[in-house]
Amino acid sequence: MAASDSADPPLPPAGSAPWAERGWPWLLALIAAGVAALAPLWEMDLAQHLATGEWIVRHGAVPFLEPFAWTRQGQPYYAYSWLPEVVFFWLLRALGPLGLHLLEGVIAGGAVLASAWAGRQLRWRAATVLTVALLDLLVLWGVAGRLRPQQLLLLVIPLAWGVAGRIRDHGPRAGNLLALAAVGALAANSHIFFPLTAVPVAFFLLAEGAPRRWLPALGAVVAGWLASPYGLIWPRVFALNFGGNILLQRPPTVAEFRPGFEYWWGNWGVIAVVVVLLAAGWMVAAEARPWRERTVLALFWAVGLLLFAFAGRLVLVWWALAFPLAGAAAELAWRRAAPLLERTYGPLVALCTLGAGAIAFAGAAPPVRPALWRFEGDAVHRMLPRAADDPALWLPSWLVCHARPGATGRVINEFNYGSELNWRLRGFSPSIDGRTIFPDSDAVEFAYVPYGRRHPHATTWRHADLALVRRTFWLAPLLDADSGWVLLAQSGATRSGGALWARRAWWRRWGAPTTVPALGLVPGDARATCAATGVFPKP
Repeated sequence: MAASDSADPPLPPAGSAPWAERGWPWLLALIAAGVAALAPLWEMDLAQHLATGEWIVRHGAVPFLEPFAWTRQGQPYYAYSWLPEVVFFWLLRALGPLGLHLLEGVIAGGAVLASAWAGRQLRWRAATVLTVALLDLLVLWGVAGRLRPQQLLLLVIPLAWGVAGRIRDHGPRAGNLLALAAVGALAANSHIFFPLTAVPVAFFLLAEGAPRRWLPALGAVVAGWLASPYGLIWPRVFALNFGGNILLQRPPTVAEFRPGFEYWWGNWGVIAVVVVLLAAGWMVAAEARPWRERTVLALFWAVGLLLFAFAGRLVLVWWALAFPLAGAAAELAWRRAAPLLERTYGPLVALCTLGAGAIAFAGAAPPVRPALWRFEGDAVHRMLPRAADDPALWLPSWLVCHARPGATGRVINEFNYGSELNWRLRGFSPSIDGRTIFPDSDAVEFAYVPYGRRHPHATTWRHADLALVRRTFWLAPLLDADSGWVLLAQSGATRSGGALWARRAWWRRWGAPTTVPALGLVPGDARATCAATGVFPKP
């Protein structure tokens, strides 16, 4: 979508920029890929995605009923991110952590190139293409700084806009429709926000009013959505994940559901994107455009702004809705800056622009922490870098070292530890595994009860075999006082660290012979034991 007026020469055809100009997105992609690949695999949800991918590979099918949490047996469960989850597990099993690092680099670099390609199809000049590619990268790192399925959306959304630009210029040819269907299918098998791939089609349909051109494109996108194991039951998937969702209760207790202007304060990369989007609305509104196009641009921009104000994580939705608006604003800004760049102080303008981009890049990029690499295990030794920052995550490894082979049990746990338990303790079932979106789970009872307060009807723990909670959690003193439970191990400071309890009867059955006599003795320190087994990283 070019933002030219009658006083400007027509823009060159897509892809006709000199190599030196077209090479900048490739350079940005290489830098982004390198930074992303070096970042540690520190991601709270990665363990859950690996566990789900392993389950799908072992069963040869996607789940429709709860496969993990013992508190939800027989209840519906839909692994809508099954495709990247399987890829995560395959790569970890085949290449170890290196495979996941390489994939992270490919996704970051691919997002830059996808945005650059989309910009060329929308006939933006080279400077605009590079600007929008950088903004897409900043959104990717802001929404999902480490390896997560939703990162793929920052790759497929620009692709959807690019294919829509080709349909605008060349019509709904078979190749374009197949490409749009493929983009929709990739999104539908990667994340529940896949309807965003229809935004470009909806935009041009409303802005141009040419249903003969855009209705086939809409049909292609929908056909891609149906190419999923859950394609025929998407209404049920949405009803489960968004109906009665306790994450949406106000005030929110999960950080990423706080209002956007509050949640992203301090992240300079996302702040840069928000500033651009806020300015873009006013810049483009003042430009001469067909009234229908301006109306649709304003509508999409306003809807995205309201969603972002509701929850910070929805900056992804705002970006998908305002992608052409950001490009049009950047096009207008670079056109106005062209006379400045031609004057004697043009290098100063260029230097300031590059500096602003570098600051935004550095503010959004995931930190490279080589010290955490030694915590990255493979499909056998399943330690993850989060254990370096939270001592409680050493406790599952302690249990692996001290329980009999083949031990199974039901674990009562806090929200932050369920995903790790699914990945680290095969055969054990957590009470809650990080997906606290289901109204029939014990999320209300355990995930969001303020520390120090006891839920008046919290009885789930009485049916568990083990417990893994922090000492500050309200359940800890109850377990200490109950003679039917024994404290096995603890980590970190006594008052703030995590602790692992077991029912005495369960421990007598499943505890290793050398550790069962320890009942009633001082609990072990998770960091000080089993260091030579390979479960823990080397000192």
